[in-house]
Amino acid sequence: MLRYRSGFTIVELLVVIVVIGVLAAISLVSYSGINSQAIVASLQSDLTSSSNILKLFSVENGSYPTTVSTDCVASPDSNTNKCLKLSSGNTVYYYSGTSTGFTLRIKNGSTIYAVSDNSSPLQYVASTLVTWNFIRAGGYHTCGLSSSGRLYCWGKNDFGQLGDGTNNNSSVPVAVDMTGSLNGKTIVNLGVGNNHSCVRTSEPKVYCWGSNSLGQLGDGTNNNSSVPVAVDSSSLGGVSLNNLDLASGITNTTCSNASDGQVYCWGNNANGQFGNGQLTNSLVPILAMGGNGMPLRLGSAHSCSTTVLYCTGQGAYGQLGNGTTAGSTTPVSVTTSGALSGKTVNSLGLGSSHTCAMSTEPKVYCWGRNNYGQLGDGTTNNSSVPVALNTSGALSGKTLGASALGLGGGLFNCIGTTDNGIYCWGRNDYGQLGDGTNNDGLTPTAVSMSGAMNGKTSPFSLSAGGSHICVKSSDNYAYCWGRNDYGQLGNNSTINASTPRTVRYTYE
Repeated sequence: MLRYRSGFTIVELLVVIVVIGVLAAISLVSYSGINSQAIVASLQSDLTSSSNILKLFSVENGSYPTTVSTDCVASPDSNTNKCLKLSSGNTVYYYSGTSTGFTLRIKNGSTIYAVSDNSSPLQYVASTLVTWNFIRAGGYHTCGLSSSGRLYCWGKNDFGQLGDGTNNNSSVPVAVDMTGSLNGKTIVNLGVGNNHSCVRTSEPKVYCWGSNSLGQLGDGTNNNSSVPVAVDSSSLGGVSLNNLDLASGITNTTCSNASDGQVYCWGNNANGQFGNGQLTNSLVPILAMGGNGMPLRLGSAHSCSTTVLYCTGQGAYGQLGNGTTAGSTTPVSVTTSGALSGKTVNSLGLGSSHTCAMSTEPKVYCWGRNNYGQLGDGTTNNSSVPVALNTSGALSGKTLGASALGLGGGLFNCIGTTDNGIYCWGRNDYGQLGDGTNNDGLTPTAVSMSGAMNGKTSPFSLSAGGSHICVKSSDNYAYCWGRNDYGQLGNNSTINASTPRTVRYTYE
């Protein structure tokens, strides 16, 4: 057998090389583990010392500081006990202080540890970056379900629609209280209305919170709630609510399909949007759509089915699509002899006073009010029958995403395309078209993808609210733009945005 001058055979040499590689890998893994443990220990040590500094400040000043500094040499705060002394590589990721407590998160690379409030002893919590299963935009607030199954909301909260037990607005995501009626529940669907929010759980049951002036929480009362309460389904005779349809941002009505194949609604019915022949609101779920079980989409004062094309409710602008401007308290057929001739509709979106449908082609057809160009046909003429979306401009040569259609109560719409684009049309007074301007669009215009959404890819999941819109991209992060006076964009500000902004990264 061949031997090198050192006396090793080739086989022996290969064995030595393999052994060295294994030992090196073990050493690397051991070092990585030791290094990770050292980072955690360093973060916890810094959290302990920082907490002591913050507590001392609270004793001396009667409350915790609203901001902290880590530049203990240059900071003018270095002598007031709110300058945090951190180890090398550690930085403050997030801090919030009030008169009674604080939350502090310190970061090293991708590792984040936190202490919350004035706990004793300190409870160290490892944090994970939140990604989103879905986002729903409401009238002036937004909610999302994280990939871990936790609920968060942000924006306006005067009726408790953020569900965190308070009435405080928030410009960043706050956790919905899941210690009460939602304790141990698995969330499978989420709907956000004008000033209320609802979820369906896997039981299946429905829980709502926020404004209840018209019975939209469905608990049999008119009492607002800042935490989730169960919808009263005792009158349904054992029928369970197995779906949830709550129009984003513009309605005070809630509807759900049920296990008996029917549709039940509660809340506002002042315009006949229940489709049950009446104009009476309901505090609990009642049979809707004349007993014709079908999925629904809800506008501010009208509703439409998504399988068989029927609409009911207010029709003053032609939003029922039946060729008239008359309202109806029972379902009427949408005209399918014109633009929709031979088309198969697979999804619907309802705005304030207009409706849009997506066909299997896929193409978009709209009808109803058009004062800001929300029908997208290049005019401002209302239409009581479906008209085709103008695709000769910015959408020329584009293929629409089959399910990416979002309609806003603020009279605008957005659609995603398969080439990683988003296009919007209609009203743009708050920048809700996302093109960097405040100019209304009578035909689709491209949303700016050069900033926060640079490199983001479809499929996009769109949800349009009153005057803002949010989108989840394929990486499961969320971006919003438009009106932001209550923090509904979730980017830690209350400044309107005419291009997409990243929803504040949240750790849990």
